[in-house]
Order: sequence, then structure tokens, then C-alpha cells
Amino acid sequence: MDVMTRETETWLPKSADRIPLLILRLIFACITIGWGVVYAVREEADPRWFAVAVGVGVILMAVLVIIIDLLTHPKRIEVISAIYFGLAVGILLTYLLSVHLNPLLEGTQNLQAIQLLMATFLCYVCISLLLQTKDNF
Repeated sequence: MDVMTRETETWLPKSADRIPLLILRLIFACITIGWGVVYAVREEADPRWFAVAVGVGVILMAVLVIIIDLLTHPKRIEVISAIYFGLAVGILLTYLLSVHLNPLLEGTQNLQAIQLLMATFLCYVCISLLLQTKDNF
């Protein structure tokens, strides 16, 4: 009877549990390799070697991201949700603040740098706040 219970609990092989993640990694690799190839074969890129270097760099970055993902331990859903929600709220706040501040900063040469700094700051604050209070929700 103990054998029957174990067989019914493990009707799905452990490797089958990883198939959706494998498919996700393959799709990610294909998309980033496609971006790298498209950028590498752009004709208007000057100099030509720079476009090829960037294309190869994008492909290597995709491989590095997948390797890091394979080497890290499984993540908790609360942490991942807090990070994604914090990023979404931070980007939304950055957009809203940028829309209102653009008329004031139009003549500034560093407008993009200011927006990037705002986005970094607001995303950090939102993620930090959600990670610190995730157990209260």
C-alpha cells in the first residue's frame, strides 16, 4: 500500500515540472539572440564592428542571465511579487512625475539623466517599501 501511495504522488516526473521553465528560457534566449542578430546586421551602424560587437554582447548577456538564473536558489513568490509590483509602481510614478516636470526641465540638457535618476530612485523606494511591509498585507 505504501508503494501505491508513492506511485500516485509521483505520477508526474520531476523533469516534467521543469518543462515550462525550460520553455521560458528557450523563448528568452531566442528573443535576445534575435535582437542581437538584428542589431548586428544593421547596415546604418557606424562603424560596422561596433554593431557586431553589440549584437554578440547581447547574446552573451542572455547566456549570462540564464546561467545566473540556473545557479540561484528557488525564489519566494512574495519577494518576486513585491519586486515586480514595486517596479511597476515606480515606473508609473516616474512617468507621471516626468509628464509634470517636462515643461519645467525642457531647456535642460540632462533631461534624460534626470528622468533615469528619478526612475531609479522611485523604483528603489517602492521595492524597498514593499519588501519591508510584505508580511503586513
